[in-house]
Amino acid sequence: MRELDNILDLQYKTIEDHPDNGNYEDFISYDHQFHLLLVKYINNDEVNHIFQRLMYLIKLTSQSALEVDGRITGTLDEHKKYFDYLKAGNGDKSYNILIDHLMMPLNVVKPEK
Repeated sequence: MRELDNILDLQYKTIEDHPDNGNYEDFISYDHQFHLLLVKYINNDEVNHIFQRLMYLIKLTSQSALEVDGRITGTLDEHKKYFDYLKAGNGDKSYNILIDHLMMPLNVVKPEK
């Protein structure tokens, strides 16, 4: 839990230090670390293998999804809610937040330039 909390702090610091600069590399890196910590915690080889295969797709969608106005703060809000529910032991709510969060890049419509 301490590591997840630390990653959240780093994500918040990233957007505080570089708001609206269009460089999401650090934020995306911390986002992936957050997800990898969760997969590591589950300690299930099948889940780990599935997630590792999905990492490529996640990397492809992250930059595009984060370019949508409000998506960075949305991502942080989802991570924070998930973390809070997990910390409180509310598995059902944390699961629902996680599923919505993971599906979000597929539902985001990027504005045309």
